[in-house]
Amino acid sequence: VAPCLSAQIIYEGTHVDPLGNEDNYSIALPSDIGWADGYFIGGTHMYNYMTSRLKRVDILGNILWDNDLLFFDEAGLSKPNRTLHVEDSPFWLGGSVIGVGNVSEDGLIYGVKENGAVVQPLQFELDIPFGSIDPNVDEIVHIDEVIDPNGNLGWIVVGNTKLSSLGANRSVLLSYISGTGAVLWTMHLGSPNDGSPNDWDYGSNVLHIPGKGFFVSGSGNIYDP
Repeated sequence: VAPCLSAQIIYEGTHVDPLGNEDNYSIALPSDIGWADGYFIGGTHMYNYMTSRLKRVDILGNILWDNDLLFFDEAGLSKPNRTLHVEDSPFWLGGSVIGVGNVSEDGLIYGVKENGAVVQPLQFELDIPFGSIDPNVDEIVHIDEVIDPNGNLGWIVVGNTKLSSLGANRSVLLSYISGTGAVLWTMHLGSPNDGSPNDWDYGSNVLHIPGKGFFVSGSGNIYDP
């Protein structure tokens, strides 16, 4: 079958906001009947600070709702966050799809209902220290649903941790999260530091292979088994 572009839509969102930049990173087709063949889109909106921008669109591309995901610190100041991937997977407390990304210096995971309500956003400190260096900037880039042998729901997530003291240095993080939001384990992949200021290892996708394990893809300038 020859490739054919059937439709193209440029979204400017429904916000009255002539300034800033908006990026859509990921789209999911929820299986929950409440979405009625609608699509869930996750991305970011950048103006003064970054926020996640979440949309539901119908099969014709019409925007049904268009929301920002906001976080605030103890002083009431906005905390930057972004959504890098969305997934069709049930979430506790009624969420039918999942979004992942980061908020400030932590990994982020949350559920979304068909009406746009965000369900229990959770911040995760996924990193584990290696040597004398303690990584402090985490993000979740991709998530895949896992059903363990006992029938329990969980998720495998891949992301990255940045060593702020070493500039661009990043290490890949692979974490297993239970269906109740507990981090069961986390491991580093790649090389945390080879002595240069540009050691960049980046995990971008993870796939659960039942009965086998997990397949992780990404990029890096160093391979360190």
